[in-house]
Amino acid sequence: MSSEKTPQFYEPQLPEMPDVSLHTAGYSVVELDDQATHAEFHAAAAQDRVDYATRLTEEKHHPADGKMRYLVAKLGGKAMSPEEADIVSEARVAGEYRVEHRRQSATHKQQEREERVMALRAQLGGIDEGRAQRIDAYLDKVAPPFFRNLRQGEMPADEQPTWVEWLTRHATNEQVINFSQWNVAHTAELQTNPDIIAPIQEQRERYKQVVPLAVEAGWLSKTVLDRYQAVDEISVRVLDPIDATIRQMDANASAHTNTVSVHIYGLQPQELTERLQGALPHEFNHKVAQTVTEAEPLGKRWIMEALTEFSARVMRSDSSVDAYPLEQGLYEDLMTTGQDQLPAQLGTRAYSGDDQEKQAFYEALDSSWGVSDVLTKVNDFVRGQERALALQGRLKGDAISNQALRTTRNMLAHYPRVIFGDSYKAPAEQVSV
Repeated sequence: MSSEKTPQFYEPQLPEMPDVSLHTAGYSVVELDDQATHAEFHAAAAQDRVDYATRLTEEKHHPADGKMRYLVAKLGGKAMSPEEADIVSEARVAGEYRVEHRRQSATHKQQEREERVMALRAQLGGIDEGRAQRIDAYLDKVAPPFFRNLRQGEMPADEQPTWVEWLTRHATNEQVINFSQWNVAHTAELQTNPDIIAPIQEQRERYKQVVPLAVEAGWLSKTVLDRYQAVDEISVRVLDPIDATIRQMDANASAHTNTVSVHIYGLQPQELTERLQGALPHEFNHKVAQTVTEAEPLGKRWIMEALTEFSARVMRSDSSVDAYPLEQGLYEDLMTTGQDQLPAQLGTRAYSGDDQEKQAFYEALDSSWGVSDVLTKVNDFVRGQERALALQGRLKGDAISNQALRTTRNMLAHYPRVIFGDSYKAPAEQVSV
């Protein structure tokens, strides 16, 4: 018996699927060995040569039986005319070129894979301890024995690497790619898991029950009653759990498709239900209730998320869930720090309503602060802060927007003239007529 070990790969018993995440390498086809790959490669190259030669035969305006004579000559050994020989020679050159092109493409694909593996290792190596522990706990629950054995190897139990350590420092490139293939397949399975689909459907039904109540309480525009049943048409996708943890993404609504995505964290029923109760009302609001666009003052990210969350809060059975606290805080300051105490519902109705409701909101803000285009000026200040912080280079990602919001809240409370310009007058400076 040969002592050589055959390389092992985990092969999910699933059809080929599209990539789920660039961050987890995103490969869905398991290549079991080089021999099979090479055989397929050369067969395709040979077919290319035959197809190209046939096309050349026809393009050279041979007699009507030119294609047939060519094939008979090739298959039956009959001598070819000089012209036919030229065609075959051209086809051979073209075929060899295509083989080389495919070979270069295969090399490029391998380089791309290696770059993605390096990127994944770097991303996993750069996460904080809390996220690393969440990924380890998740994989302890769901990873197949095949990968458990690879990770554990022959090390003593007290020296075995964690999942994140194994993927970043111990696993080979091929093992990381294969692990990514499994993760893509597993994430695809989550999309059809009945234990996940059932609570998602429960949240759809609850949303349809609470929207009329939110309209009645003044939190949403009455126009939402004309469209809220469309929540049944929204596709809910489960995010890649590893990728979502790396990027600290809880949920999002697609700007281009009728889809919302949610990070489920774990698969325990109670944890899953709580996660969906917290995330889906917010994301459903984006797709069903929201009428503002990015081009409008109300459509800038900070206030759009604040209003989406304000209106979602009244729809949840669990009042402890509260996302976007800084965005909500700035919105509350904007509504209550001017001359008037404006109700929060004024903004959520505008966010979900028609042009008349939006105009009423803008006018109320301008009147309260005593200057025109209040929301546009606040948006410009937030954006200016974000740009300045990005140029400084000390902060990244969400930390930039969070600090910009803190600064804006401070300026609004103590130095509003910095935001609104010299035309702003504090209440004590304004003269009643």
